[in-house]
Amino acid sequence: MTRVVRIVHGVPMPEDAVRVRREATRAVVRRGDDVLLLVSRSGDYRFPGGGLDAGETVEQALARELLEECGARLDRVGEHVLTVVDERPAREPGAVFAHESRFYACDVHDGLGQVAHDLRERTLALVPVWVDVRHALAVNRGLRDARLEAGPSSSPDTAAEPDDLAWIERETVALEVVASR
Repeated sequence: MTRVVRIVHGVPMPEDAVRVRREATRAVVRRGDDVLLLVSRSGDYRFPGGGLDAGETVEQALARELLEECGARLDRVGEHVLTVVDERPAREPGAVFAHESRFYACDVHDGLGQVAHDLRERTLALVPVWVDVRHALAVNRGLRDARLEAGPSSSPDTAAEPDDLAWIERETVALEVVASR
């Protein structure tokens, strides 16, 4: 059974609240103790991936995202490793924004090629790297803890990504699961 983790940001909303959902898929690509991640200008690590386009399968989305963000060609999609559901108050009064990220073990062709980042990814200066999973986990934990201690307005990347802490929390949970495998 795939592990599901729910992260609630802000005040918890009632279970019967209207949920505005967004689905995303993320690639967990391992090479020994190293994992293929994106490092941002803030130094946090993220798994490659993103939202599913209308009518797109998980495999198609993973292939597209790996090529766009890492210049890597997908060989195979393996097991569903983890699902993380981030919930926060939605823009609509009384509603909940639920961002569901499903993480899949993937194999890619060796080597990384040219990336085709969108504006948001270029703003964050995302760079694909192979990094030891324990190192990435330690870095993300440190950044998460520092941001939690300092409060929401202290993030230097607030203009680029208002939910920066949510990203770091989600990716840290995923790194914990991957590191334990």
